[in-house]
Amino acid sequence: MISNDESIKKTKLSVVIPVHNGEKYIKRIVKRIQKQDYCNYELILVENGSSDNSWEILQKIRKQNPNVVIFKNKERGTSLARKKGIELATGEYITFSDQDDQYLNKTSFRQMVDSIETDDSDICQFGYYSSVCGIRRLHSVISETKIITRERLMQKEIEGIVSSGTHELNTNVWSKIYRTSILKEVVNKINQPLYYCEDMYLNTIAFFNKNIKKISIHPEAYYIWNVGMGTSGAEKAARKLFYEYAFLKPLIIELAKENNVNEEIIYKIYMEIIYFMKTIIDNMIDEKIRDIEIISEIEKYEKMNIVKLAKQYLKNNTKESYSELNFLTSSYTTREYYDYLMTHRNVNKKNLMVKKIIRFIRKF
Repeated sequence: MISNDESIKKTKLSVVIPVHNGEKYIKRIVKRIQKQDYCNYELILVENGSSDNSWEILQKIRKQNPNVVIFKNKERGTSLARKKGIELATGEYITFSDQDDQYLNKTSFRQMVDSIETDDSDICQFGYYSSVCGIRRLHSVISETKIITRERLMQKEIEGIVSSGTHELNTNVWSKIYRTSILKEVVNKINQPLYYCEDMYLNTIAFFNKNIKKISIHPEAYYIWNVGMGTSGAEKAARKLFYEYAFLKPLIIELAKENNVNEEIIYKIYMEIIYFMKTIIDNMIDEKIRDIEIISEIEKYEKMNIVKLAKQYLKNNTKESYSELNFLTSSYTTREYYDYLMTHRNVNKKNLMVKKIIRFIRKF
């Protein structure tokens, strides 16, 4: 076990928190972090284009706390704020938090560091709690610690990082602790200002680092995700998320091919694109948005290169075709696409892929 005396040694843990219009939350999370019984950490707060008093609050916090680092980032986007946090980090390990969340108890940092050091892993993932109106739910898909080699990661487990659905690995950055050297080796590859795909973006870059030898997963949970605080509605967020997919998914597919990832995973990524688009349009119909607006949205998606690539790939690689997929990958007009979804409302709701993606969207 690591003692508090290590606070005089080289920093062990860097905790990175992007701050955007966080005046309601930031004092609270800093106070909670200060209650940790683990002293050998630095807290890096990166202000990210706020229009409130966040920066003034961060300056006051810095004056009162010698282990707090603050930075006013000129480049906006959560992904770029985390990038700056990685660049500033001096700890041996890095973990991330959102400004409106919290850690489970005062031993969280100690237990996270103990776990990654005991496993001698490059990235260690834990369970987490989601909290809705104060009601907590545990999210942990394993019952005992699991070790994943790089070979196993590329053949199967990477699916949890690069796609939606339920997997042992997940896209959340705040449920993980990383060896800092792994992130610093690839941090320059993070160059897009993403707000919605930022977790998947960082983890894609991190997990495809060729120097990773071992990943570990623990069932224990140390983090509480406060669902819905400071976020936009699911339908609007999903539409914004899809536009970020247009950048991120081609990058994922490129890296997957470079690392000889199982072809089945690449197939699922393309399927996700097609059905994510379908789910968004379904939701717009459910929200009774005017058909002219829905058709306009379909037209925008159809012009995206990632949609064109997904349709072509699935046409060439789907072994067991069925009517819905045949239509979704066909050369339909935007009106035909809209009419198809209107006609098949009951069938669409039963589709398993749609249900998985809806659950994924609700995170936002």
